[in-house]
Amino acid sequence: MVPGGYRQGRIRPDCKVPGCEGLHEALGYCGKHYQRLTKIGSLEDPRCSLADADRFWAQTERAADGSGCLLWTSVIRDTGYGQVWWDGKTEGAHRIAYLLAIGPIPAGYQVDHVQDKGCCHAECVEPQHLEAITHAENQRRKHFSAEQRAQCAAGGRKGSASRWHGVADPAERFWSHGAHAEDGSGCLLWTLHIHKKTGYGQVNWFGSTRLAHRVAWELSHDYEPVPDGHDVDHVRARGCRHKHCIEPAHLEAVPMAINRGRRAHPEVRRELGPESVGGPGRRRHTSAVQGGVTKNNPAVVAAWQGLLAAGWSQGRVGREYGVSQATVSRAVRDAR
Repeated sequence: MVPGGYRQGRIRPDCKVPGCEGLHEALGYCGKHYQRLTKIGSLEDPRCSLADADRFWAQTERAADGSGCLLWTSVIRDTGYGQVWWDGKTEGAHRIAYLLAIGPIPAGYQVDHVQDKGCCHAECVEPQHLEAITHAENQRRKHFSAEQRAQCAAGGRKGSASRWHGVADPAERFWSHGAHAEDGSGCLLWTLHIHKKTGYGQVNWFGSTRLAHRVAWELSHDYEPVPDGHDVDHVRARGCRHKHCIEPAHLEAVPMAINRGRRAHPEVRRELGPESVGGPGRRRHTSAVQGGVTKNNPAVVAAWQGLLAAGWSQGRVGREYGVSQATVSRAVRDAR
């Protein structure tokens, strides 16, 4: 049997509603029209009598807490923001409210719920509470007073309390996870997650995993993003000795080519990263030492050859210098 109760080989009729391309489900109608007929007793879509804008504002109600917020009453995301299907895709309700009441959102801008105008609900779509701002400005505004957090927790719908209650300044929360190194290098070490292979710190930054030193650079430059095609380098000339350092004075945004070029100068070797929670594992130096740096340094390769001539194995040499046996093998073989 095929859907609709028709045997294989027989043609399934279309819905008998003029203009409908759906296939028959029951009583000569497709599933959509059959459900509509049984639920509301009519084949007409009740939403068709309203324009898109009117239908949008019909799903709102004024907040009863005196804040002046216009609350979205339809779908609410887990983040607390309203959600609406608009122009063939899912959009934030507050963004569509801005579009309808004020105008197009500039490219690259975000729509902010302005706290200074009294907004205290994540699902608010009141146009007077909304403003289109840059991402950097939006991040700077994510600090809430104790009074605002209490008001949000007391009067907000789903998501308001979980999103805004107890939220501290993101920058303060980030820097609280740094600890000064005890080796006199001046490094500010990241104390949360350290990537086992790269040795760089990682942080969950507004829903995505970011490198801690890149976030530190952006915070120290007023939330400005790292320029395209640039890396954030731990500048060894400034005394940086740790890959999980987040000290802004040790960081510099440089083009990728310059960052790669700096790796070819291993005069200052960084310290090993912290051990993993599960055990010491294979701790190595930075990728600058592991990758095509030491094997291209004639002095280092000559030292390796001397140790090998003295009876050391390639694996022992690699462990001594914090590189793999394969790196030692390639470097010595290429130097012959």
